[in-house]
Formats: sequence, structure tokens, C-alpha cells
Amino acid sequence: KHELLEYLWRTTLKDDDYWDVFDDRSMVFLTLAFSEISKGSYLDVFVNGNLINVDVDDGVYRDDVSSFIKDGKNVLMLIPSGNFEIESLVVSLE
Repeated sequence: KHELLEYLWRTTLKDDDYWDVFDDRSMVFLTLAFSEISKGSYLDVFVNGNLINVDVDDGVYRDDVSSFIKDGKNVLMLIPSGNFEIESLVVSLE
């Protein structure tokens, strides 16, 4: 069960990696896994200020967030509502 109202994560994308994403040679995926889910729980995810509403009921969420990525520093903010655990959070360049 989450104890933080908000989780903030920052990363810097290397210049070459950013241009690969920009030129559609690579994609950036956000993958989350959940457990201990109470009915009606959800998660608001902001990628550089862009809102993604995540329904945690399926236990796993994966989406392409390439269009929200920028050169240099990137910020991921999670705001949970309800009761659930975040088992894993992976941001991958594929």
C-alpha cells in the first residue's frame, strides 16, 4: 500500500538516445506492475507534465511515452489514489 502521496523521478536522456526517439528509431516505454489492489484505485502519472490516467485493476500497465520525452532532464511524477502497491516501475528505451 502506498505511503507517499507523490513520487517524483528524474532522469537525463543522453543526446544520442533523444535523437533516436525523436527520429522514431527508438521508443520509450513506461511499465508498471501493481499488487494488493483495492477496488476503485487508480494512478495519475505525469511525464514532463503530460497526464496519463492509469487503471491499476489489470495489475500491469505498459505504454509508449515517447511523445512526452524531451532532450535532457525528464520528470516522472506519480500520484496514487486508493490502495495498491507498485511492485515495479521500469522506463525503457527500446
